[in-house]
Amino acid sequence: MTRIARRTMFAFIAGVAFGVSLALIGLLIQPGTINPSWQPTAAQQLIGALHIPGLLACSLTLGGPDTKTEILVCIGANCLFYGILLAVPVLIAADYHRHCQQFRREEGLCITCGYNLTGNVSGICPECGTTIEKP
Repeated sequence: MTRIARRTMFAFIAGVAFGVSLALIGLLIQPGTINPSWQPTAAQQLIGALHIPGLLACSLTLGGPDTKTEILVCIGANCLFYGILLAVPVLIAADYHRHCQQFRREEGLCITCGYNLTGNVSGICPECGTTIEKP
């Protein structure tokens, strides 16, 4: 498995874990869940706002998620949303890094530091010490 695939998988798993925790917290702090007269604090309302993907997924139900299936839909929607939200920047950064290395290789620059290697015959970058691949 490549380094990019491992980083992307780690970011997706972190997003899924974040989504599960937000979904569970969001379901627990809904007004009326604990006590009908209970009102959440500002911090609890912020956490509830981060639970929006899960609530949108089960918006067909009036009054919020109340069955096990609806709760699982909420958790699944949060997992998918936050997993993708954290994995996409990793993929974009990896693609940008790959593009920069390809550009440097085509222009005759060191792929690590960008030093101009025109006329270099030693096979080692004098700036950073990276071994230069011959085309």
